[in-house]
Amino acid sequence: MFAVSGEPDLAEAVTRELVRRGMEVSSRNADVEILIDSDGALLKGTLGEERIELAGLTSASLAEHAVLFYTKGYALRLRRVLSGIESLAVVVHNYPDPDAMASGWALKVLAERFGAQAEVYYHGRVGRASNVAFMRRLGVPMTEVESVPEGHDASALVDCAFPGENNVLPKGVDVDIVIDHHSTGRNAKAAKFSYIRERIGSCSTIMT
Repeated sequence: MFAVSGEPDLAEAVTRELVRRGMEVSSRNADVEILIDSDGALLKGTLGEERIELAGLTSASLAEHAVLFYTKGYALRLRRVLSGIESLAVVVHNYPDPDAMASGWALKVLAERFGAQAEVYYHGRVGRASNVAFMRRLGVPMTEVESVPEGHDASALVDCAFPGENNVLPKGVDVDIVIDHHSTGRNAKAAKFSYIRERIGSCSTIMT
């Protein structure tokens, strides 16, 4: 989560700007602390530290620096998790739409870039002619299954957040990665990497 302290007026303005942007979300995976003094602002988080000079800096631009620093911290953590995986089962929600297809495919590409084998699984017929055309014309690499095949040492939920709820993973199973944008109303099961942003319109946007 963001913690802002230091020069009272600027700290309050930066906090308001962060809240306005909807980036006040608490997280187990990436924290950013902003320490403001007369010389500048020090960003501290997953990436280490970054010093920002205050000369000509507005609260909005400082908040933008913090948001970027925060986002990079998440990307670094995802990279670390993926780097420790040999074979990843990427599971999207049942009857997938283009958003689920694209975001699941994106995580597959990322996983393979960091040395893991990855397969995308779904259950249920892909409906609507436009969705079928999307999958066929782009050659989306997905496999329809009744249950996730054995042999993977890690699993990910993409465009859904809870095992066994509108996806083929068994209920209660441990999940290594959760990436979603839907309103859950509750905390997803603890994962090595969890990124759920209800204010973002699509999971594909998160993956880009």
